[in-house]
Amino acid sequence: MPMTTQQPLRVLLAGLMLCLAISCETNRAEGTLPGDCDDGVDNDGDGAIDCMDSSCTGSPLCDLGNGDDDDSSGDDDDDVSATTCPGSYVVDWIETSADMAVITHCEIIQGNLYIIDTGQRHDEDRTGVDELSNLTTLGGSLYIRDNEGLTNLDGFSNLSSVGGDVAVWDNHALDNIDGLSALTSIGGTLFISSYDTLNNLDGLANLTTVGGGILVHATHRLTDLTGLAGLSSLGGDLSIDENNGLTSLDGLGSLTRIGGALGITKNTVLTDLAGLSGLAGATAVGAGLTISGNDALAHVDGLSGLSGINDDLEIRNNASLNSLSGLSNLTSIDGNLDISTNPVLCQSIIDTFVAACASCGSVNTGNNNDGC
Repeated sequence: MPMTTQQPLRVLLAGLMLCLAISCETNRAEGTLPGDCDDGVDNDGDGAIDCMDSSCTGSPLCDLGNGDDDDSSGDDDDDVSATTCPGSYVVDWIETSADMAVITHCEIIQGNLYIIDTGQRHDEDRTGVDELSNLTTLGGSLYIRDNEGLTNLDGFSNLSSVGGDVAVWDNHALDNIDGLSALTSIGGTLFISSYDTLNNLDGLANLTTVGGGILVHATHRLTDLTGLAGLSSLGGDLSIDENNGLTSLDGLGSLTRIGGALGITKNTVLTDLAGLSGLAGATAVGAGLTISGNDALAHVDGLSGLSGINDDLEIRNNASLNSLSGLSNLTSIDGNLDISTNPVLCQSIIDTFVAACASCGSVNTGNNNDGC
């Protein structure tokens, strides 16, 4: 049958529709058809093949971190990202290994991590935290407390940063914290208390930043603080309290600034404060200063660089204290002054110190040695 004048137009339109249906255009975008991002062909002619073409972004075949080659170069060049675990986690005595299994793959934990009470009412022998060797960053706080059988923290050997507090408290078999040797930064406060087991703080030798304060309490086998030698400043308080074996503050010599209060209290065999000689000026201590209950402390020469205190100054109940010469440059106290109940410290020495104080609040100097 002869073709009418309308038939060529109809044939042309049908051909165009068929071409669109099967994507027969020569420059269709990569990834338009199944398999485009995995066929080794530059389907859209732009010079980029398969996953190297931005049009394949989001394709499961190009999902970074899946351990498979995702382009046509023949090598596995995935940029594997860190495994991030949201939320906080508790490892305790009930199901210790099961708790560990939940987080053993974590490189980053966004919340807190509690390791508490393991081995107390449980038959499982828990001496370490080896399952946590992948962990590099903790967004919240790390609490390691009351773990009766814990002997090492080696599983934390890759942990470099903790955003919150770090507390190592009452782990009665733990004699070192060497497993924390990669730790460089703590955003909050460092709490250490270990009674009769922890021998030193050497595991903190690489710690350079503490955004909060430091509390070292009742850790009776410590003789010095050498593990803290990398610190030059603290954001909060420094409290050295009830450490019955501590003879010196060596290890704090690089410390030039304490943002909060400084307390040296009830360290019965501490003989000097030389480890604090880096503190100098009127603002080196951001709040008050308390020196109390240190039975063997005879002088305060390590504080000779201080010219001011930004809150109260309290020097009380130091049984052997006989000199204040280490405070001869201290002339401004932005609070109250209490120098009392130091039985061998001559009242005349105290009176001379008070007279030289250009700015002090109320003064209490009772129960010292009035006989010299």
